[in-house]
Amino acid sequence: MAIFSTVLANNACIDDMLKWFWHENDYDKSWECDFERMRLTAAFEGLGMNAKPRYDDEGNPADGDNDCFSIAHYDKEDYVDPNDEWPAMKPVIHQKYKVGDKEYTVSAGFVRITLLPFADNSLKATGAYYEFAVNLKGGGTLA
Repeated sequence: MAIFSTVLANNACIDDMLKWFWHENDYDKSWECDFERMRLTAAFEGLGMNAKPRYDDEGNPADGDNDCFSIAHYDKEDYVDPNDEWPAMKPVIHQKYKVGDKEYTVSAGFVRITLLPFADNSLKATGAYYEFAVNLKGGGTLA
């Protein structure tokens, strides 16, 4: 969980994110954080930041400052049969998690990032995801 250990280390909100079933997703850091490729160099330079990704296509450190992340409100490693040769992720609506003594069910909606109260006063995860970039030297956060 790179985002939780490198960028936001020692931050209490990370504990809350993990507790409430948020997980780091796979993300193509070189492609998604290459703001030069997106022709945004002038905008970044205007803010005193470079527009290059922090990692190359192989995941090795590059000469950029931008690191991209994706977090999701479901567990891609919650498998239907973990012993399968090619295990399939359990459908989001069948995933459950516990906070304290209360069990929650992940719903399949991709509408919001926050937990929503339902008619029966229970809380369900949305199955949502959030993708963003952090410019580590310039201090910018891009969503």
